[in-house]
Amino acid sequence: MNDVQDKTAFPSRALRAISIREQVEALLRPYLEEFVETIRELDMHQRTYGGAWLLGVRSTDRPGDASDYSRLEFEIAVDPDGDKVDVACKATTFGRDHETQHESVAVDEAGLRKLGDFFETAFLLFASRYYERALRPD
Repeated sequence: MNDVQDKTAFPSRALRAISIREQVEALLRPYLEEFVETIRELDMHQRTYGGAWLLGVRSTDRPGDASDYSRLEFEIAVDPDGDKVDVACKATTFGRDHETQHESVAVDEAGLRKLGDFFETAFLLFASRYYERALRPD
C-alpha cells in the first residue's frame, strides 16, 4: 500500500474503531452507572491502558490498607479491520485478585449479545464476591 492509500485508510479505520468502542461502551456503561449508584464505595473510571480502552469501577481513594481495595475493570481492545473486539475483565474484591476472564467477539448482533451476557455475568459474580465479604462480620 502506498503512502496516499495509507493516509486515506487511516481516518476510516480510526472512525470504525471508535464506532466499535462506542457500541461496546453502550452495553457496559449502564452496568457501571448502576454499580456506582448501588455501591457508594465505588467510583467509575476510564482511561487507556496498553493500547486498550479501560472502563470500570473501583474503590474510592481513601487511606487504608490494600485489603480494602476492590475493582471491576474491562480492557477493551478493538480490531477495526476484522470487526472484532477483545475484552479482558479484571476483578479484585477487598484486596484479593480474581482470575482474568476474556471474551472475543465479532461486532455483529450475535457477538454484541454474547458480550452483553459476558458483562452481566461479570457484574453478578463481582457483586456476589463483594457482598459476601462486605457483609461478613469481622
